[in-house]
Amino acid sequence: MNWNINKGDQKLKTKTKKIWTYKDFLEGKLKEWEEIVNGKRIKKMPAYRRHGKLCANLVFNFSSIRDKFEILTNEVALKIDEYNIRVADIVLIEKGRYKDDFEAIKEPPDL
Repeated sequence: MNWNINKGDQKLKTKTKKIWTYKDFLEGKLKEWEEIVNGKRIKKMPAYRRHGKLCANLVFNFSSIRDKFEILTNEVALKIDEYNIRVADIVLIEKGRYKDDFEAIKEPPDL
């Protein structure tokens, strides 16, 4: 975003930069993700890689419950008219308890 400010005969140009959040990425507002620490950009990668890495880290951290639960991660995007609706989920399905996935949706697992 550029702002032109007239001061006498001079034109001052001021630049402002929006700092994006992970929520902005999930809402589809940006294609790249930057991590900013103490005002410095430390990592830049495509947003889909960042999101994939986040999901992989979550699944890895849940590895202690893998023998009891099946872990599903996904992102679903719906387009209705001009609006995009995005949902990122983590689903835990208790192994051996349900005969199909639809039954698992109706009844929550014992945690």
